[in-house]
Amino acid sequence: MPRRDQLTYDLGDSSSRGPVPWLPLVVLVAVLGLVTLLVAGVVRSGGDPEAAPAAPGSTSIATATAAPSTPGPGVSTPPTGSDADEAPAAPEGSERAAVAFVDAWLDRDPKTRPAALAAVSAPALAEGLMLTDPANIPKATRRGAPELVDASTYSSQFTQALSTGLTIEVYLVADPAARYQWLATSVEQA
Repeated sequence: MPRRDQLTYDLGDSSSRGPVPWLPLVVLVAVLGLVTLLVAGVVRSGGDPEAAPAAPGSTSIATATAAPSTPGPGVSTPPTGSDADEAPAAPEGSERAAVAFVDAWLDRDPKTRPAALAAVSAPALAEGLMLTDPANIPKATRRGAPELVDASTYSSQFTQALSTGLTIEVYLVADPAARYQWLATSVEQA
């Protein structure tokens, strides 16, 4: 008796199997081909299913649209509309908080500086600034009003020119419990 190979299946006599059903296989391949073409057309058109290529033999009329194309990720579009030329407005109280913070940051008096910083800055920032050697505090005053760089409902960023020619950036976050409803979270040279 011949030994069976354990790695193969016994399919029996090939004559006992019926013919290969070619028609369903051809239909399946045709459908998969059409789906592939449609997907490729959608991908090439930028994801707009209406911009997919027309089927062979059909007539289509191309129309131009005035709508701008959507920018890719990481690309911002310039603002449009009636307020496009307006600068962002500083949230209420944020500019006063920035002024108070800069004044407290420039305060060289060790008796008044801690309370002034605590009133207008986050606790971690106030603590870090109190570790600053008084010799490293600039001998300067504010020059003009702070300029708004960026603002949202919960954060704002200002630059402030100093009398020494130095410019600093002050970052603020909204805090309803704070004196000006804003607290400085960081300060750095611009």
